[in-house]
Amino acid sequence: MKIGSNYRVFNNNMKRHKGNKARLLAAIHKKNCQKHD
Repeated sequence: MKIGSNYRVFNNNMKRHKGNKARLLAAIHKKNCQKHD
């Protein structure tokens, strides 16, 4: 699974919104899975 630049965005968001970490991870994972398939 390639994440690329999305991972950098995710890391930046994680620093700002630690409470939303799980939600962000799920959204990015879902997006990547759709792109991968």
